[in-house]
Amino acid sequence: APIAPGDATYVKQLMAVVEGIPMDALEQGMSWDWTTFGQWLDHLDGHIAVNAGFLVGHSMLRRAVMGDDAVRGPATAEQIATMAAQLDGALAAGALGFSSGWDNVHLDANGNPVPSRVAAAEEFVELAGVVGRHEGTTLGFFPHMGELPEDRMDLMVDMSLAAQRPLNWNLLGSM
Repeated sequence: APIAPGDATYVKQLMAVVEGIPMDALEQGMSWDWTTFGQWLDHLDGHIAVNAGFLVGHSMLRRAVMGDDAVRGPATAEQIATMAAQLDGALAAGALGFSSGWDNVHLDANGNPVPSRVAAAEEFVELAGVVGRHEGTTLGFFPHMGELPEDRMDLMVDMSLAAQRPLNWNLLGSM
């Protein structure tokens, strides 16, 4: 998804908080002169020594399309269509799939829920359907911390069916 020049700071902060990557490593480890997933992959080409593959992050996709509103609530149909088009472009450029979460724990650096946490179920399913149009792609999902609510189980089934793919889900602390 295209990242507005001013959003690089938000992206770095979100990665530092959610993924535990030190801010110094994010700032010194790479340049931030790219705005699309394809440009980012092009930037990496010839600069890494291992095989690597990447999924398009839902929170980054929402932020690119919705700006600050990405953490405030559901997307409009037009915004979802724009996210779907950008996800389609990223998959065509080499992304291996789509990763998201509808959990109860991840926050951004401002203390807001990460953007994917405020998405409606229909948004997840629509984006999963885009993944299904690209051979060899995958879905990743973090549903919840603790006992898994039934709506998360239903959503994972709906996403898997929409994509016609298995869904790899991360689970922490469920009983």
